[in-house]
Amino acid sequence: MSLSIALIRTDNPEKEIWRYLRLFTHESYVEKFIKDENAKKQVTSCVKQAEEFYSLAKSVSMLTKPILYYYGMLRLAKSLIFLKNPTIDQINLKGHGLSGGGVSSDKFLDSKIHVTKTGIFKEFSKLTTKNRILFKKTVYKQEDYHHDELWVNDCEIAEFLNSSEFQVRDLFLLVPEIFCLLDYLGIENNLLIPCHFSIREHPDGKFDTLMNTVKKLGLEALKKRFPELNEYKVATDDRYGFTLMSKAEDNLVFPKQIVQAETGDLFLINANSDNNAISDLNVHFLLMFLLSFIARYKAPLLTQIFEGKKNSENIALIEKFVETSKTKFPKLILNEISGQYFTFNV
Repeated sequence: MSLSIALIRTDNPEKEIWRYLRLFTHESYVEKFIKDENAKKQVTSCVKQAEEFYSLAKSVSMLTKPILYYYGMLRLAKSLIFLKNPTIDQINLKGHGLSGGGVSSDKFLDSKIHVTKTGIFKEFSKLTTKNRILFKKTVYKQEDYHHDELWVNDCEIAEFLNSSEFQVRDLFLLVPEIFCLLDYLGIENNLLIPCHFSIREHPDGKFDTLMNTVKKLGLEALKKRFPELNEYKVATDDRYGFTLMSKAEDNLVFPKQIVQAETGDLFLINANSDNNAISDLNVHFLLMFLLSFIARYKAPLLTQIFEGKKNSENIALIEKFVETSKTKFPKLILNEISGQYFTFNV
């Protein structure tokens, strides 16, 4: 069953996201979701603190923003944990659940983030293994009469749960909003493959779809990486890409590894290991952790990065990520804690 969709018309999505998140600062509202008194207090205080951290981040430079955004993320992560698991033993939430180190300005993208045995990330990541994808389907009622509807599909990405470390380069490559910037900078991105789905619902209730994708993989390799596509037939195959067609079925089968940019653009996640098959929420959490770690413990290093004396493309990547994450992470959390899918029509 498709998730309920909240379509908000606004010229300020960020403001609206926090308007709805702010509902969770009131125990009378949170009581609709959980009854545990301690958990209710944890949720309300965490969301209040998160908003303050995000608000403060607007008034400081990029040398400090990652710290404030990350601590805001921690509070939002804890609010989700207490909503989903009200009786969790708080000893499991001691520490970040992550560690950094060995970072240099010369090899920033080659840095690694390590997962510890316990901590907030361990608990948070168990609850955030889905990428929720907003599709548009064309619904045919009779003959040529049709209309468009929005439809949410959950793409489960749980492989990373057993990973012990993540490379920073791969995490940046997995942020779909950065895809065009990487292309401009000449940084090859083999982890994301642009794709598009045209979906039809027929009068008898059956679905079919056309999927277009650029040719980063051969057809056999594509179907091996995304076995769900074995249910699709090839409609076109040219030098630029494939068009694959599914037959009419009661339920559509999508590749499980898909991520969506805030623009609506879709990408297949071409993961060659569990370490880079990661859900969108966790990519943001991991990257902001590393940036905050550098800002807290290696501030001169962050200054070197932003001076741009070496590898100046890192400046653009960090700025674009932070700019994206400040709105996208709270929105994705809002989807999770509300049980709805929020989309903003600017």
